[in-house]
Amino acid sequence: MLQSLMRASVLFVTAGLVAVGCSSTTGPDPADVPGYPERTSPENVIAKFEAAYEAMDAEEYLDCLSEDFVFFVNPGDTQGWQPLPESWDRAVEDTVAWRMFRESSGIDSIRVWMTPEGDPEEVPGQGPGDPSSWRYTYDATVSVHLPQDIWFYADCRAVLIVRPDADDLVRDGRQLWEIAEHHDFDESLRGSREMPSWSRIKAYFGGLYDERNARRE
Repeated sequence: MLQSLMRASVLFVTAGLVAVGCSSTTGPDPADVPGYPERTSPENVIAKFEAAYEAMDAEEYLDCLSEDFVFFVNPGDTQGWQPLPESWDRAVEDTVAWRMFRESSGIDSIRVWMTPEGDPEEVPGQGPGDPSSWRYTYDATVSVHLPQDIWFYADCRAVLIVRPDADDLVRDGRQLWEIAEHHDFDESLRGSREMPSWSRIKAYFGGLYDERNARRE
């Protein structure tokens, strides 16, 4: 698995070197802002999601996610070589984040660039009186830097479903927001072993392949 991701890193190294100087379009650059933004708007929770991911801060990253959060795996990774499940829940995402962001993961740094594709779309609540959610679509690039200047890149489309946090308000009564779903997909990645997706990067560094192989033994 690692060899496949390394082959992919070579394909994207030129684009990655160009992109390193770019800043996020979802919110303020985390390097310019003390701490993280309050989750008082959909845009703020997405900015915090991105900043905490780059900071490899599992606690603050997971604070952005709902208790019933679902990560939907890139469809091209659910079949063929080393297939992944179609989705995983908040408990699995917790495990992935803590493993991926710990010092022993071998990751030196992570960068995320998310460029909005169009305007957010309203998703009506499922029942009478239920608040609407909002669908945000991004053209995303994730780069993972390992020692000895090894880089892994995932070019993908990220769809985030953001909704009001029913269990949490800030002290002054303002509504907080949370991410309920993260969809990873891009048709160009379907069935490819040479181009890693965000899903495969999560699964590898989050130890999901190790768990599955252990169950087979």
